Amino acid sequence: MKDNYRTTLNTRPLMFLESRRVGKLLVKRVSTEEIRRQVIEEDLLQLPSISRRKIAVEIILKRLNYLDDYLITKFVEVDQDTARILLLYSILRNDQLFYEFMREVYWQSIISHADTLRKSDIINFITNKGLQSNRVKMWTDGTKRRLANAYQQILTETQLLQDEHIKNSILTGDVRQYLIQNGDKQRVEILIGRLIS
Repeated sequence: MKDNYRTTLNTRPLMFLESRRVGKLLVKRVSTEEIRRQVIEEDLLQLPSISRRKIAVEIILKRLNYLDDYLITKFVEVDQDTARILLLYSILRNDQLFYEFMREVYWQSIISHADTLRKSDIINFITNKGLQSNRVKMWTDGTKRRLANAYQQILTETQLLQDEHIKNSILTGDVRQYLIQNGDKQRVEILIGRLIS
């Protein structure tokens, strides 16, 4: 099995406001080189160090690359709740381990009518993935806890988790239909918390 698990999540895993700033520039057709320059040299994202700026802009550009012109325009124009779900969608496409967590733990909790998701559930998932992946197996307990914190923070910021209780998301009908028509039914099911017939 190919060991393709890696994590791009940092201490600010969602980076919603920063991603929206970059998204607005992409909608205006600003080049990625110019965006990098503005982030690094002009501190567009208001981050404290050049190294953090470089890391953040690459993560954001990679995530937003999974949104086509229609979705990136929606991301910058729709309400914040829907925009956060679109950003979550891009993370699901960008991060295989996070996608598997959302499908195997979050989604399974929904369909089994469990309404809670604890940090220990996330850590157990990551630990079990260590049985399949040498890379994950090598992660320290501290790394696993930080990653579990990041997953929990993403779910909280996207309002899919509140005080360890799973909540339904809001994904506007036109965006939902667009994603389904473009062959992403499984991720949409995760995002809306129900099966699509």
